[in-house]
Amino acid sequence: MALATCADNKPWVCQVHFAHDDELNLYFSSNVHSRHCQEIAANPHVSGSITLHFGPTDKPQCIDFEGTAEIVADISEEDFGYKAYDGKFPGRINVVEFLKPENGGKLYKITVSDYYMIDATGTLNPPGKHHLPLHK
Repeated sequence: MALATCADNKPWVCQVHFAHDDELNLYFSSNVHSRHCQEIAANPHVSGSITLHFGPTDKPQCIDFEGTAEIVADISEEDFGYKAYDGKFPGRINVVEFLKPENGGKLYKITVSDYYMIDATGTLNPPGKHHLPLHK
């Protein structure tokens, strides 16, 4: 997913792997020293986009969102966010090792305030931008 942050009126976007839980919260891990994590520490408001891959002749579909991001404190292997993230990428990243303090990795939770579906394919009628209600 593309994750957007902002500091000092300068926007930044980066790509992160993500997972979600049943309450539609999003999770990603990253190094606390990265630009986007430094910006989240100063301003937790984020936005982003989860896009289906499409070619030059395809019509795009994506989910855009906005919300707030925070570090998941005192995470253990039993926490849902940990399981959701680790379960999505088995064997790809050693989450336990990455999240050790000496490695600088942290698990972040995005509490989404709004989701929007952008659909140019005509799957939704009418095509365009649709606000998706959150059912938490």
